[in-house]
Amino acid sequence: MLQTTIPLLYIPLELAKWLNMKPWRDHVAAWDFLFEHADQCFRQLLLRLQNVPEGKRQYLGIIPELIHQSKLPIDIIKANSVELMVGSVETPERYNPARWLTSDRNYFQAVNFGFGLRQCIGRRVAETEIGIFLIHILRKFRIVTKSEADLKLFYGFIDPAVLEHSTEHREPALNQLYNPFDGGREYAPIKTTPLPPPQPPEQPAVCQNPRIPTEHRSYGTQKPTTMLTADLLRQQEELEKKAAELDRKEKELQNTAISSSISLNNWPPLPSFCPVKPCFYHDIKADIPRDFQKTVSVMYYLWMLSSVVLFLNLLGSLAWFTVHVEAGTHFGLSILWLLLFTPCSFVCWYRPLYKAFRTDSSFNFFSFFFVFFVQDITFVLQTVGIPGWGFCGWISSLSALKSNVGVGVVMMMVSVLFTASAVLGVVMLKRVHSLYRRTGASFQKAQEELAAGVMSNPAMRNAAGAAAGAAAQNAFQRN
Repeated sequence: MLQTTIPLLYIPLELAKWLNMKPWRDHVAAWDFLFEHADQCFRQLLLRLQNVPEGKRQYLGIIPELIHQSKLPIDIIKANSVELMVGSVETPERYNPARWLTSDRNYFQAVNFGFGLRQCIGRRVAETEIGIFLIHILRKFRIVTKSEADLKLFYGFIDPAVLEHSTEHREPALNQLYNPFDGGREYAPIKTTPLPPPQPPEQPAVCQNPRIPTEHRSYGTQKPTTMLTADLLRQQEELEKKAAELDRKEKELQNTAISSSISLNNWPPLPSFCPVKPCFYHDIKADIPRDFQKTVSVMYYLWMLSSVVLFLNLLGSLAWFTVHVEAGTHFGLSILWLLLFTPCSFVCWYRPLYKAFRTDSSFNFFSFFFVFFVQDITFVLQTVGIPGWGFCGWISSLSALKSNVGVGVVMMMVSVLFTASAVLGVVMLKRVHSLYRRTGASFQKAQEELAAGVMSNPAMRNAAGAAAGAAAQNAFQRN
């Protein structure tokens, strides 16, 4: 079974079952064998319990006691017994249930929460509850020793270097009381003394020696209490830091909304005497949250790089036109691409990205992804450089290199910049997509934002009202 567990961790379960693979068959057969063995043991144990008179019944172990008391269903007891049988397998070649009775403590005898990939998912919760429970106990009770003598405690640590045990007042070991693998011996029942009924305390519980009322010794609670308190303080500091970060982001969003409503347009930065005024307000540090400022800045630099490369592409096309008259169409298209792509790329994909991170807008995110995907395809076409398309890509550069080396070198430099733009565009598209998935945006939110934006536009409301009124009037006239 242990040999088949590791391969099945890397194989989808449904695929292994559908193909009926050998690791799956062996794994199922091993589990079937364990359950069949457990069924046989339980049948023999039930027969043994039925043949014992009620007055002569002795302690036969934990499982017989659970069955006799009928506090747990048989299936639950059987399932836990099978888990114990699995835990007793040390290697695939060795099955040693008696390992639980050995006095050698140099290895794991029981792992409470399991181990590895299959360990209990609630382990951390349970350990946290244990720590909180101990904190409450230490706060509400005062724990002292019964005498000044040091207690001789017994510790069952796994590491032999920290083992401590006492030779005084040692209780009989478990393997001296009952050995389930030795059927020839009989054991005396364990003697227990009933405890007196509890009485409500009038003060915090104190365990002390009445002969020494004035002197008490600490039971070593200071160190655990300090450690647990330090962990709680550390967790509290982390929560306070996260709360402060959330407050900061909320204030940034509020400041962004206020600044966007009262700020004047400042982009493009034109001189004051120019008759054309700025069209947009652009301030990454003021508008964009701190976590996204670097990404938006890189996208802004990418837009500037693409604009500069288009200008250099115009110069390279002009140089090719001077030595090759048939490249006139190529030169004319390079002018068109510079005048068209420079403003359109800023308006169509950079501004939607800017507004998406500024207001956490799902609609602007989807607009950006659609347009920038087309932009990446354009970057690839620019890098390829098909002759006559107006791009000094690699094919056009190699063609120009045959006729004029100088022109070919200039066009190859433009090709390198086109390649850098294409690579950076693909990388930033993946980067923005990863950030988009963490913002909580969705297609449903984009639809809601689009509908809200359309209905909030007075012109669109008037047009919709006029269309609805005309349709109602036509329907009324027909009737």
